[in-house]
Amino acid sequence: MGIIPPKNHPQHFSLVVKMTSIPLSQLVPSELNVRKHPIDETRIVELANSIQSVGILQNLIVYPLKNGKYDVTAG
Repeated sequence: MGIIPPKNHPQHFSLVVKMTSIPLSQLVPSELNVRKHPIDETRIVELANSIQSVGILQNLIVYPLKNGKYDVTAG
């Protein structure tokens, strides 16, 4: 048996994932983020260049906040 049991197995479950585009202006860093490094302009440029050349390799995981913005929890 693999990680997810077959559909006819009593322990089978489904994972629902919704992918959507969210404007950058609506994203806020999570207060739970353990990485608290200051923004390094050089690293931001390197990241932007990487995204432009190979795309985003890991999607962001966010959850909605009451103020209409989204907390970035991972990615």
